[in-house]
Amino acid sequence: MTRRAQLLRRLGVTAPPGRFASVYLAGLRIPDEDVRELITLVDEPTRSFLEKALALDSDVIALTIEDRERILWALDDVRTDALAELRGVLLQEHEWRARKGWSSSRRRPTG
Repeated sequence: MTRRAQLLRRLGVTAPPGRFASVYLAGLRIPDEDVRELITLVDEPTRSFLEKALALDSDVIALTIEDRERILWALDDVRTDALAELRGVLLQEHEWRARKGWSSSRRRPTG
């Protein structure tokens, strides 16, 4: 049982049948199952970052601009409503940054 599941059980919180755990990506609650699908679609280093975040039972996954752009381009043909909504949010952010002339020059530290 994951740490998150143990904590929720201890608090008496139960998910309705058929519901999965989820995380926040770009301000949206995305089911873990959809994050796992996203991992199969996105390029490195975002793929490994998402895998680690799920393995650590993260509730919120902070994305760099580069992560957001990799995810956006990976979600050309989305299969779930949650990933379609995520793509829409990331596309709006990308268009806003383009209008402002902002680039994706920030990098996540390695190591």
